[in-house]
Order: sequence, then structure tokens, then C-alpha cells
Amino acid sequence: MKKVVALLLIMLPLLAFSQEPLFQPRQMPNPVNFLPPYPAPGSAAFDYDQAQYRWGKEQRNNPQRKEIAVRDAVWGVSTICQEFSEPFGLQITPDGTPAIYRLLSVGLASTDQVGKITKEHYNRTRPYIFFHEPTIVPGDEEELSHNGSYPSGHTILGWSAALLLTELNPERADTILARGYMYGESRVIAGFHWQSDVDAGRLAASAAVARLHADPRFQKLMKQARREFQKKYKGKNSHTSPRNILLLTKHLSLVIGRKSGSRPSRSPISTLWAKAWAVEVFLSPTPCGEPNSAGTLPQIWHSWPQSGCSNRSFRSSPR
Repeated sequence: MKKVVALLLIMLPLLAFSQEPLFQPRQMPNPVNFLPPYPAPGSAAFDYDQAQYRWGKEQRNNPQRKEIAVRDAVWGVSTICQEFSEPFGLQITPDGTPAIYRLLSVGLASTDQVGKITKEHYNRTRPYIFFHEPTIVPGDEEELSHNGSYPSGHTILGWSAALLLTELNPERADTILARGYMYGESRVIAGFHWQSDVDAGRLAASAAVARLHADPRFQKLMKQARREFQKKYKGKNSHTSPRNILLLTKHLSLVIGRKSGSRPSRSPISTLWAKAWAVEVFLSPTPCGEPNSAGTLPQIWHSWPQSGCSNRSFRSSPR
């Protein structure tokens, strides 16, 4: 039975990607060698992990943020296309943007390899098991109970996607990266990961993306994706210019602070969320990623845009 479970844990991630990875795990940078071990129980760092777990449970009281975390739990390139098309500014689909879709499929299948050895090496207990408490995605609990927590595979996926898409559209860098940051935080909110798992996942993803750039095969894919993006992108709308988004950010970082009950300030977190939501004023749920210049300020309190490229065909994988 254990052999069957182990085989499933290896095969399921492959089902979520339409392309084979460029590298196998031992060909990627090894986080065991460049990241510290996860925080030991009783340490100050583990106290912080526990505090962030409690913070994540508090975030579930916001139904909009909870729904984002549930959506982010669905593993695969399909979810990445669905969740990142709006901040990216262009609908990403196999037919509409084949080069960009292939870049993500191959790139994310490859960066996914970076965390596998580390997960097996540490086999860290996940927080929902440690605390004997339910997550917000109960259907994933049994499967993930057999898979190590450190580092977070979902975070590797989301942060890798954010880095790759930022290279294609640096004009939207802040918004794309904010969505990538949220993707990792969703794992703390869902109850599947400690904060240190998420932090390590971002570092592992950055190392994996750097490794990709040294490979001629990936360089060719990136060149093709850039050419396609430059041809298709309609990002000249003045409403979505970086300057207007910056102006909204300055205002919204204060508004978000008031809405959350904290004293008004431009804290890093409130500013991050402001940047993430500012673009939604002009990109609210029209078809996936198509600019909407008629946006209005109240729309920022909607959940992150649920774009029209809905596809739930990929099940969550052991991350």
C-alpha cells in the first residue's frame, strides 16, 4: 500500500502539466544545501510559524479571501492561467496564447522539481495535522497527509509563475508579483502550510527560475513567448498605466488599512494589497484579462477577479 501511495505522489503532479519538465529533481538546485532546516519546535521561528497559523485562520473570516485560498488550492497550470490572466493583462489559453501557455507548462513543470528532494528529506508535519484541526479544503487532507510540508509546492508554483509572467510584462510587475505573493499566503490561510514553508518556497522558486534561464531550450521558449506577447498585448489603455495604478495604490493602501480596522498607514502589506487590487478597478470581471476602462472604485472590494477561463479539470496534487 505504501508503494502505491508513493507512486501516486510522484505521478499526480505530472497530470497537472501538459509538458514534460526540462530537468529532473537532481538536476535542479537543491534547497537542502542552500536553505536552513525548518524551524524546530520551541524556537522563536516556530513561535512565529504558530502565530502565522493563527493569522491564517483569522483570514478565513473574510469570505472573499477564503474563496481565493480555495481556488489557489487547485493544482496545475490551468489554475495559474485562470488566476494570473487578470493581473497579467492578457487571457492565457492553449489556443489563444500557445507560446505563453507552453512557456508556463514547461517552465512550471520544471520548477516543480526543485522542492521534491527537500520535501522527502525533511518530511515535515503539516500544521493541520500538528494541531488536529480541519483545513478549508477537506478533500485534500488525506492525500497531503502523506507529503512533507517544507517547502510549499504551491508557493513554488505561484511564485515561479509570477516571475515568468513579470518577465513578459514588466509593466504589470507589481500586480503580477502581488498575486504571486497572495498565492503563497493562501497556503497558510488554507491550513496546509507553515509560514516558513511558504518563505522557503519563494526562495526555491527563484533558484529554479534562475536555473531555467541557463538552459537554451528554455531561452527559446521565452523568446517565442515574448514575441507572442508583444503581438497580442493591448496594454496601452491609459486607465491601466503604471502611473494611474500608482495613484490608486497610494489611496487604497490607506483605505485598506481602515477597512481592516488598523490605523491608517501605508504599511508594506496594505500597500501590497492595494497594488494587487488597484488594477482590478480597470480589469474587473470582463472576459479573462481584457481591459475594462469603465471600472469604478467600489469594485476593489470584490474578490480577486474570477476570470472567464474557468477550468477545474486539474485536481490538487500533493504540495
